[in-house]
Order: sequence, then C-alpha cells, then structure tokens
Amino acid sequence: MTEYRLDELSQVSGVSVRNIRAYRERGLLDPPRRVGRTSVYSDQHLSQLRAISHLLRRGFTSVQIADFFAALRRGADLAEALGVDRSMVVPADRGEPARPVRIDAGSAEAAELVESGLADLTADGVVFRDPAIAGLIARAPDPLVYVRALLRLQAAIEEPADRLVTAFVEALMASVAAVVGAAGRTSAAAETVERLVRDHRELWGWVVSERLDKSLQRHLSGPAAQYAGGVALGGAWRSRTPDAG
Repeated sequence: MTEYRLDELSQVSGVSVRNIRAYRERGLLDPPRRVGRTSVYSDQHLSQLRAISHLLRRGFTSVQIADFFAALRRGADLAEALGVDRSMVVPADRGEPARPVRIDAGSAEAAELVESGLADLTADGVVFRDPAIAGLIARAPDPLVYVRALLRLQAAIEEPADRLVTAFVEALMASVAAVVGAAGRTSAAAETVERLVRDHRELWGWVVSERLDKSLQRHLSGPAAQYAGGVALGGAWRSRTPDAG
C-alpha cells in the first residue's frame, strides 16, 4: 500500500492541507498512522478524500457527510464490503479456544499473516483471528499451501477493494441525495439513511457475488486452468447464479 505524508496526500488528492486537517478534526477522515512525529496516510485516506470531494460537489455539507460515514462505519466489516454471504459471518462460538495453524511460527508466511492482521503470534503458535478461516486452514491437506493462497488473494484484493468501496459510497450517496434530499438532520431522515445503508449493502453483496462468480466460471474454463477448472466445473464447485452454465 502506498504511503503519503500530509503534503504528498494533499498533492495527490487535490485537497488542501488545511482542509485535510479540518476533515480529520470533524471525523470525516480516519486518523493517520504515527511514525515518530510524522503523520503517515494510506490509499484508504486517499479514497476517503475522493469520496468527500465527490459528496461536497453534490451539495452535501461536511456535517451530513460525517453522519453518513458514521452510519457506514457502524457494524461494517470486510466480509460485507467484499460481498461475502452473511451466513459466512455468523459469530463463532467463543467458548471454543482458538487453535494454532500448523505452520512454522518463524516462517515468512507467519510473519506476513501477523503483519496483515490476519493472525496473531502466541506462545502456542500462529492463531488466526477469524474462526472460519482458522477452521478451513486446519482441515487443509497442506496448511502452508492454503496460507500462501490466502496471502496471495489478500494482496490482490487490497487495491481493487478500495476502488470498489469508493464506488459503493458514491452510489449510496447518490441514492441518499435522491431519497432524502435536503431534509436535514431529522430523526426521520436518519432512519431513512440507516435503511438505505442496509439495503445498499445487500445490493452490493449481490452485485459483487454475481460478478465474481461469473468471472470465476470464465477463468476456470480457460486453458490456463484446464485441470482445476475441469474439476471445479465438473461438480466440485457450483455456481450460485441460477442462469450459470
């Protein structure tokens, strides 16, 4: 992920240093990472600034944008943003202790898992934070192969995910403008915005799942994945779309 100092972020985003500081103070922009006395920003901050600029051009006030962002942040998680079925994110039974994955705790893969926030290094070994992923890796024929696949997918999705989430925010804000308009900060408007957020996340999940599903079919059918694709399309994997095939 690209990192920016304040002046660099201002230059790339087209937003003045003064306004970036104001957005931070008003809660529109996430706090930067601190390295000594230096504030370090990421591509996520750049995406947030672009979304803020887009909404300001559409006539929203900074107070309204802060409220919209707060609604998005409440209860949001990576699974919903990427369109994973909600049944996949049901809270796990916290009574069962986490089990370490069977890989070398001193390996490069273990270090990358910890650095990316996917796992923690404990006295027992590498423990995944997500119980569903931990269970999947635990029953893998070769856990290290699955861990490498997970890290590769994690790295590949990071930048596209930021762009997709920016598009989602822009679509949501356009809907809010059309439905709520200039109603202001009334309780009825707030309830409508909350409903729009929930509904649009469901729409988002369907669109992303559908598009990725069809793309996966196309790539698994290609010559580059002839064997794996043949197995998958032959029954080991089934599309969730009713018109697939």
